[in-house]
Amino acid sequence: MILSKTKTILYKPKYNHYYFYSSRPKLDKKGLVKKRGNNIVLCDLAHCRSIYPELPNGRYYEYLIRDDSFLKNKQCKEYSFYDKKADHKQLVGVQIFEDIDPKYINSQGLYFDVKGGCVQFKDLQSINKNPTKNLQPANKKFMDMIEGHRRMKHLDVRSYFYFVELYNRCQQLNIGIPYKAKDLISKVYSNHHNKKLQKLASDNFVSYKKNHFKE
Repeated sequence: MILSKTKTILYKPKYNHYYFYSSRPKLDKKGLVKKRGNNIVLCDLAHCRSIYPELPNGRYYEYLIRDDSFLKNKQCKEYSFYDKKADHKQLVGVQIFEDIDPKYINSQGLYFDVKGGCVQFKDLQSINKNPTKNLQPANKKFMDMIEGHRRMKHLDVRSYFYFVELYNRCQQLNIGIPYKAKDLISKVYSNHHNKKLQKLASDNFVSYKKNHFKE
């Protein structure tokens, strides 16, 4: 897939949730100021978190932009992944050129530490509590299997992106990927030989994800 960026355009609200990270805490109280030479890029959750392992070692905070309507008609550049074989374009982020008022920024209630490419999420409200059972390795094992089906082209692009969002959410909350989600996504890649059945399976999986795992 190719990551492409548009020329400067006027933003049209898409009712998307966007995420960004910062080394500064409490931006939901202070706001984000555009500084010369620094880009403000808001991304979907999957793309945003894919960048974390590449960050310099340190502590970062994750924030959510829940409503993109305040960006209406503001200048921006949009980032998209384009799958040429599937002729599918997926919007993954938007670059903006002005400050963000704190009223539009929501704290995710967590931060993450990066060390040597390893990312560890921590809950801001329960740092000192005893950790519960770590379900993330089991989720990661299933995600590796999904990646394998994607490389074999057994998964359509839409289902893959929605599954990545679901996976990231489960990792954030330290909960196991639901059996229902595993069953629905397995029907998508098992029907790769029949595009009509695969599309139906994909619609069912995407509907489940949207209804049960809202960001």
